Amino acid sequence: MTPENKQLISELLTLKAGMSLVAIEAEKISNAEADYKEKAQLHKWSISNLDSEKARIKSKKELAEKQDAEMKEYRNEQSKKKNIGIIGIISGLVLIAIGCVKLLNLLSGNVDDIDFTPAILMLGGASAFIFGLNVLFPGRYKTPVAPKIHDKLEFDQNKEAYKANLKRLMADKEKAEADYNKAKATYEKVYSESYPVAKILFESLLVSYNETLRARDWKYVDLVIHYLDSERADNKKEALLLVDKQVQNDDIVRAINNATAEICGTIRTVGDLIRYDMDRHFSNLSTQIARQHESLIDSIGSLGGNIATTNERLSQINNSQNMQNVLLAKISTNSSKLAESVDYIERHTRVSY
Repeated sequence: MTPENKQLISELLTLKAGMSLVAIEAEKISNAEADYKEKAQLHKWSISNLDSEKARIKSKKELAEKQDAEMKEYRNEQSKKKNIGIIGIISGLVLIAIGCVKLLNLLSGNVDDIDFTPAILMLGGASAFIFGLNVLFPGRYKTPVAPKIHDKLEFDQNKEAYKANLKRLMADKEKAEADYNKAKATYEKVYSESYPVAKILFESLLVSYNETLRARDWKYVDLVIHYLDSERADNKKEALLLVDKQVQNDDIVRAINNATAEICGTIRTVGDLIRYDMDRHFSNLSTQIARQHESLIDSIGSLGGNIATTNERLSQINNSQNMQNVLLAKISTNSSKLAESVDYIERHTRVSY
């Protein structure tokens, strides 16, 4: 392997280490965001379920109250008719009785003149009596139909069940709301801690390695390293031509996975990294991160972060030993996956659900 290719592989491995650092922060944000989004949806569902149940019970209650009012009105009408019928029968009997008494007096000769009063009283009494009977017993086809009350009966029977269901849904809503608030707070905390750090790391990689390998080709880092390390390519240009060939053949995913596996098989220990002179490149990247941090320190607040927290986080990760550890830990993660995390940070904005 030529010294130039050894140097290039060292730079590309350092780039992968930097992408791995970004990916770690991106995964934290992505996981917190996914949980936040899920809890927000569950919260919305719990509110919707509670509101739907309230509306359903309200509708049933209104229908039950309507049927109850109709039944009361029906019973009042029936009571009035019953009273009228009874009065008609009693009045008829009284008139008939008075007519009979007058008729007996007439027949006994106690009255000299012809008197039609008994007949009128008895006829009026009979009419009143018949009217009363008709009111009390209107007949099969004249009897008013009682209003239906099955919805009221159902509501009365299920009142306790409705209350229990509302209580359960209210508890579900309260739990969902608590989970939502917790997930939101976690997302805000993770975002404020990780996004400024990831943004600084990403900007540092752009400054340091965009000329070595264009950002749009970072997803092919593993493949380029593999072609150079296996000497299938003599330089970066040939390696990228081989990459283009894999893209054209629609075989890029398999090629990247194979390349990642090959790199894992080649670089397994710190000793394997030393032969590529990694410490110097890790140190250079660390210096660039510090510079980028310094240039962006005034805008950390606008990135949603806290200056003190960002300073502390960068001090923990911005050193050669950590970069080496991260690279070895992420060596089996293919560069395409890491590039997705980098793209996520480049495109990401704070969300609110």
